[in-house]
Amino acid sequence: MATTRKKGGQTIIRPGKDLLASAVDDLRKKLLNKLEKGSKELIIDLARVKMVDPVGLGLLIAAHNSLENAGGTLAIKNVSEDIYEIFKVMRLHQYFEVRQAI
Repeated sequence: MATTRKKGGQTIIRPGKDLLASAVDDLRKKLLNKLEKGSKELIIDLARVKMVDPVGLGLLIAAHNSLENAGGTLAIKNVSEDIYEIFKVMRLHQYFEVRQAI
């Protein structure tokens, strides 16, 4: 289950599991809820995520597009090296901030 917390003007969402087609509904609901409530700065913390499939990537892209249309921003943080490589190959790091785990 995804958890959410506020830090200053930012909303941080931490998925409880991998971003796979069978598990993205909870995260999708949290994202939609935050967008409807007017959140403009979303951070998705992928510290607990080891795998992302095309459905998970699509959800992140849709969240970015929705935030951008509303004048907001999306950042993806604590990304594993393998997932970061996927973002780089797909050039997604050019559209929103992606930071590797330290």
